[in-house]
Amino acid sequence: MKLHIKDSFWFMNYMLTTKLIYKTNIERLESALTPTITNTLAPINEKINHCIDLVNSDEKNLKISNDLKFNKEDMLCIL
Repeated sequence: MKLHIKDSFWFMNYMLTTKLIYKTNIERLESALTPTITNTLAPINEKINHCIDLVNSDEKNLKISNDLKFNKEDMLCIL
């Protein structure tokens, strides 16, 4: 079965349109979910950061790297 140029063009157009729609929908979903996820994780991240500060405040303890602390910029990169 041979594909005609018209069929190939239709298929390529269909694939590009589908990809564009998918990309647009994913971007909309990410922009809608990011604030919700950030707000949900904020209390947990504060507890983690507080725990790191407590451990690091005692000189007898091994230090935990401050690179493990969370901030909003880190969360946006992860998402």
